[in-house]
Order: sequence, then structure tokens, then C-alpha cells
Amino acid sequence: MQRGMHPFFISFLSFLFLFLLAFLLSFSFNNNDIKIADVIKVAEIGWDDLSGYDFKAGKLSSELENKLKQNVKIAGFLVPLGGDVASIKEVLLVATRGACIHVPAPPPNLVIHVKLNKPMHLKNLRGPMWIFGSLEVETSKTEWATAGWKMESFKVEAYKKSR
Repeated sequence: MQRGMHPFFISFLSFLFLFLLAFLLSFSFNNNDIKIADVIKVAEIGWDDLSGYDFKAGKLSSELENKLKQNVKIAGFLVPLGGDVASIKEVLLVATRGACIHVPAPPPNLVIHVKLNKPMHLKNLRGPMWIFGSLEVETSKTEWATAGWKMESFKVEAYKKSR
């Protein structure tokens, strides 16, 4: 008789290992709110910073240009763009509530066209929000305003004043 572990015991250990691994993986990825957004470093950017973009001349201030090389977060109000109220995928981000429904609309350097990382219900878009993502200069015309910025968001959360 050969010395060593019994085949049943080896099978049992293999099963136990795979079961524990699957359990740990499902537990660690169960909360989708703990994502990349919670570990990526972001720079806070304000509407005064965005006014450093001369839309007509297409020139950025050097300070703003440096901030655009990293992920940013900016607070503002969301204006839904088309779609079903249960699954809004794109919004305009503006500095003040109702800015896009007034005439004239804000200048393009103060309007951000945001593509949300996941669709949101209209009721979740009320009040001021923080939008996290990569921001770049790109002009787009919408039914409400011309945006001078494009942002691919990876996180949206209710506004709380930064410390």
C-alpha cells in the first residue's frame, strides 16, 4: 500500500478550497458601491476652475489643463437628457438649479455633458450631486444648452460639502 493522502481526502480538500474561494469572492464583490470610485484619487474641481476655459478661443488655463490630466469630481445640478425616467443615461451638469431652462442658457464652458456609468432613475437625480469621472473639452449641442465639456462618470453621489 502506498503512503500518502487518500484520494477521497484530496477531493474533499479541493472541494473545500473551491467552496471557500467562491464564498470569499462573492462576499468581497457583493457590495457594488465599493468600487474603483472609492479607491481612485480624484481632484475636486469647481465652476470657477471651468471658467478658465476660453470657449471661443479654445484655450485652457495651465492650472485647468493640469487638473484635466486626472480624475475629477465636481458638484452641480443635473438636467436629464432624453430617455426613460427610469433609466437616464445622459445628463447636463450645471452650477445652479434650473440653469438650462432659463434663457439664455449658461455659456458652454459652464455646462458639462455627462455620460453616466449606469442608468439612473429620475427621482435619484434631484438636488445637488457630486459627479466623479474624466473630464475633457468637447462641444455638444443638446435641446437645453451647448456643453463645452464631456465627462465619462464612474460615480454619482448626493452632494455633501467637502472637508
